[in-house]
Amino acid sequence: MAKNAINTAKDAKKTENNQVRTEKKEVKQDLKAQYKARFIAQLKNKLDNIPVEKLQMVIDNIKIKRAAIDANTQISATTKAKYLAQIDALLEILNEKVSASTDTLDINKLIDDATNTNSST
Repeated sequence: MAKNAINTAKDAKKTENNQVRTEKKEVKQDLKAQYKARFIAQLKNKLDNIPVEKLQMVIDNIKIKRAAIDANTQISATTKAKYLAQIDALLEILNEKVSASTDTLDINKLIDDATNTNSST
């Protein structure tokens, strides 16, 4: 009987911990979504003028900064979460832009290859 009570208590604690983790994830995702919307509004016209190569360099630098902030033990957990949400939102925007640009470049290359092949025959 005592074992069942202990197991029940452990299961309840596990369930509670899972709920807390889920809530924290949702808060992080909401915060990231808020920052992403703000960044998109601020950067929408500027990103089109930056070459993909430079965007990739910026992404690499931001990843380095993210690792430094994540490793920093001198800032509070709240501040760290805020900074990481901002960085993750910015990284997501930049990665989407690079992916979209790369896809466009691939499509243009395929079209150029197809037209060059057809004109030489």
